[in-house]
Order: sequence, then structure tokens, then C-alpha cells
Amino acid sequence: MSETRVERYCPCVKWFQKEEQKLQISNPMPTSGPIGKTAENRKRERLRRQDEVEIPDPENPECPPCGPRPRWLPQDDGSPVYKRRKRLYCKTGFHIAICPNGTVRGTTDATDPCTLLEFSSAEQGGEVQIRGVESNLYLAMDRKGKLYGESNRYEEGTVWIELLHGLHTSYLNRKYAHMGWYMAIKKSGKAKKAKKTIWGQKAVKFISNEELLRIRDDGLSMILDQILPDAEEWPVQKLKEKEKEFLPDLEIRRATKNYPPLAKDPYRSIGLVTTTIPLNQRLVDDHTWTNVEKVPKWNANVKSCKILKVIDNDTRVIYIESTAKAFGMVAPRDFVMISARKRLDEKRVIQLLLPVQSSEWPEVPGCVRGELGPSAVIFEAVDEESTILVRLYNDDYQIPVFLYPFFARKINESAIQDALNLVRYFRNEEIVNIDVKLPSWMIKSPGRI
Repeated sequence: MSETRVERYCPCVKWFQKEEQKLQISNPMPTSGPIGKTAENRKRERLRRQDEVEIPDPENPECPPCGPRPRWLPQDDGSPVYKRRKRLYCKTGFHIAICPNGTVRGTTDATDPCTLLEFSSAEQGGEVQIRGVESNLYLAMDRKGKLYGESNRYEEGTVWIELLHGLHTSYLNRKYAHMGWYMAIKKSGKAKKAKKTIWGQKAVKFISNEELLRIRDDGLSMILDQILPDAEEWPVQKLKEKEKEFLPDLEIRRATKNYPPLAKDPYRSIGLVTTTIPLNQRLVDDHTWTNVEKVPKWNANVKSCKILKVIDNDTRVIYIESTAKAFGMVAPRDFVMISARKRLDEKRVIQLLLPVQSSEWPEVPGCVRGELGPSAVIFEAVDEESTILVRLYNDDYQIPVFLYPFFARKINESAIQDALNLVRYFRNEEIVNIDVKLPSWMIKSPGRI
């Protein structure tokens, strides 16, 4: 049988064509085996060392893919390689970043371009490679357990096994899986050596922003496209003359029990407050957004507020604890929410709150977990000294059924005072707290609800 042998310019591969076969590709092998070994032993040695053979870069036009790729990468058989871009936030408070110089670190700046990562699937399910979009380096681990940026994607240390841990994900290095070495960021923001990592540590728990951003986008769409148009049909509440004394154009609309969300949860409060306040639009918007942790200074219903996680410049997760009501009988409520801001046009900007339920932020002892949102505040500029305030409230304080009628009476008054307290705050005046009045027999009863 005749055999035709054709050599390409690429030194890594040789092509063979036989009469009864199609074009075949042979792996490059060591030119000679160890001295003193038989041909059979040399063949076994070559097979054992096959994974150690250098594989050329298929992206080089002068060097086509030669031979099978490493077993930890997907084969070129037409199967899709799924890629997605996102940022990883460690529970220690840092986004992981792959720098162009090859260092891996944590940063609190969510807009840092080095934090944008591209995830691509490996051969087996649950295995990924992580590439820094800015640095074009793959996140890898060396034999000492140190994280670094690797330019060669065929290095086995660049493959990670995704392990779910509630809403969090831990990344176990495939090459050192038998050692139990995880990707981790310390509280200082430095990469933690894998030798000191164990399953369950905060440093090895990462969460993607994709899910939180999806909740934000869905909530914004629901408010603008569904709730606000529906609010035009809600009945206007009758107000007392005293309530219109300081806000003449005040209008309050409340959803009826036939509104679908209230039909499912009749003890939820949904309404829309519209009024004009004598404040500059940019001043009030920037101040309330930047100083969100000082919200108790202009909202008497809030006891404390803190930022739990920063996703980007206009999106974050916050925690709010409300004050106790009914002379302390009703325990404080706490809320975990996505806080986001978006400019709608030249005159309008919206700040929205969306509820988040996660085991990452459990209930605090002494508080009852409530639900705020989807709710929003829209600031619309009228002139340099006045702003139209549109506040959509959508609250569920988990109030007991027998107490809800007493709270319902104060909903309008509380909404009015929230707008007035904002003005009082900027005028350096004392804010007003609205409490719920209960019958004396309830006040004398022991315990909190």
C-alpha cells in the first residue's frame, strides 16, 4: 500500500494521506525514548506523557489546531462554548480583579475595568475558565496556591470547578482539587493563599451581580410600565385643610382592594404621593443618594440604614431598620433592598427600592423582616428652586391583622410628613415623627408584636 506524506510549514504537526483513509492528524511525540527501554516501553511512556506535550495556539493563522486539545478544554467538534461576562463579589467586601501585570487582587471599586470577567465553559459541566476582559489573562493558581493571571489558556491551573453555596458560589481549582484549594480574597483585599482556604469561609464565597441587576431591571420596568400607569386610575384621597396648608398641590392616590397585588396581600399599603417641594432637584437627588446612611435625619420612620454591597455607581444593596411603633409595642421592622438610581430624562431622575430575599442577610434578632418595594421616588425639576416629588410607596410591614386598621389610618398622614420632613431637614428644622395611636387596653398589655 502506497503512502503519501505531506509536511506543512507548521513544525508542530504532520499530515498523512492514505489511499483508503481521509486526512488524519497525528500528535507530536518525543523524538526518542529513554535509553535502554524497549519499543513497547517507549510507546507506553509516550502515552503517559501525552498531556505534557505543548499544544500550539489555534488562534495563530500560521499554526492550525494540531491534535486533540487538553482533556480539560472543550473539543473542536462543533459543540458551543458558552461565554458570559460578569463581576464576582466576595463576601469579604471586594470585587476580584485581574490586573494586566498578572496580579490578582480585590477592589471596592465596582467600575474598575479589571473587575469585568468573562466566563467560558470547559469540557465538563460545572467547570469554567475565567478571563479578565481588560488584561486578557486567565485566572489561574500555581503550585504554591497563589492566584495569578495566566496568558496560556491551555494551562490546567486556569480551570475552576463551580460549587454552589446558597446564593454564593465557591471556585475550586481543578488542578489542585485533591488538595481542596479554593479561590479566595482576604478581608484586606489581597488574594488569599489556597493552602489556608477551607469550605465555608467567607473568603471563598462569591456572588455574581447578574441576578441583582436582573431584579433591578425587572423592578424598574414594572414601576414605569405597569404600576405608575395603573396609579392614574386609583381614587384620590380626601385631605384635610391642615394637610394642604404647607403643600397646596398635594395629591394622594391609594390602590383599592381590587388591585391585583392587594388582592393577594390585603395588608400591604400601595399608593402614590405627588407634590411640589421648594428644593433644587439636583441638590435633593444627589444628597439623598450619596448620604443614604443618614436617612434617619430626614425620615422619622427609619432608625438606621447601612450599605451592604455596592454593585455599581447607581446600584447597591442596603439594610434599613425601622423604629418601633405604638409606643414600643410593635417591634422594629428590618428590610433588605436593592437601591438603584437612573436618570429618565433631562428633568427627571428616579430612585427605586426593590426587596431582596437571601440567606446572606438573615433576620436580625429583635426585628421582624418586612418588605418594601417595588417602590420609588421621582424628582422632576420645575425650576432652580422647586421640584415635583412623586413617591410610590409599596410596603408590607407584616402588621398583625387586628392592628392593621390602626396603621391604615396613619398611612396618609405618614406620607405627608415624609415629604415635609425632607423639606424640614434641608431647612435645618426638627422633623416630625408619626406614631400609631392604640386603645389604652392594648398599651397596657405586656409584650411586643
